[in-house]
Amino acid sequence: MTQWHSSWQELFALEYREVVISFGERKYRADLCLPQPDGSQLYVEFQHSSISVEKIRAREQFYTQVGHLLWVFDAREFCIQLAPTSPNSDIYQFTWSPPRKSLWVINSCLAFDFGHVVLLIAKANQRNGKRTPCRGIGWLYRKLDFATMLHKFIEQFTLDNSKPLWEIKTRGATTPLLLAATKLVATADSIIIESDALLELKKQLPNVNQLALRGALAAACIEAGYVNSSVNQRSRAWIKGVSTQGIPHPPIPG
Repeated sequence: MTQWHSSWQELFALEYREVVISFGERKYRADLCLPQPDGSQLYVEFQHSSISVEKIRAREQFYTQVGHLLWVFDAREFCIQLAPTSPNSDIYQFTWSPPRKSLWVINSCLAFDFGHVVLLIAKANQRNGKRTPCRGIGWLYRKLDFATMLHKFIEQFTLDNSKPLWEIKTRGATTPLLLAATKLVATADSIIIESDALLELKKQLPNVNQLALRGALAAACIEAGYVNSSVNQRSRAWIKGVSTQGIPHPPIPG
């Protein structure tokens, strides 16, 4: 067991670590087994080294029959660039080049550990030739916050294993917030006034704070091909069909 692996397990009580799970004639030792508020189990696999496609598929098939599965990969040496979808948002875009293609067979949940922060993948696509890089969108957490959140993971995220996580085209939204933003953008015109869109989202989700609404709207707009622009000094908009060439990107966090 690596130091990285141990540092993760030490964040959780002993009763949740190295739990042997049996189903039929098969048996696995889960790195973590976390009871969820709905009575189900979240199994967490920490992966430091490379892993074969066959082993990924075998573990996915096993764990999804007895509960929910989350992979956490040591991404400290992955060539991944991060950029926030909007100022002060916790939703980040990522670009991965070159990607580790074996991960493209993952159907369940996936997170990348960068050491001080963790990115939980919401949407992702495979690299489709040289023109389309491997990229996606996810929620960025501080490591301790991420560990705490895992005890109520199923309450916060809708899990859909019917489609691969990594598709040629990105899969649909995975939370009620992203789903609402995606539906709103899908029915919008070529220009979306940000303030108007946020008001509409607030009506649907009154308990969600403004920052989270703005981040979800930004993620949905980017996914649909919109570009953020200023209408005037007080109003911002998302515009479709405008080239992004020449538009500066947000700084990548260190």
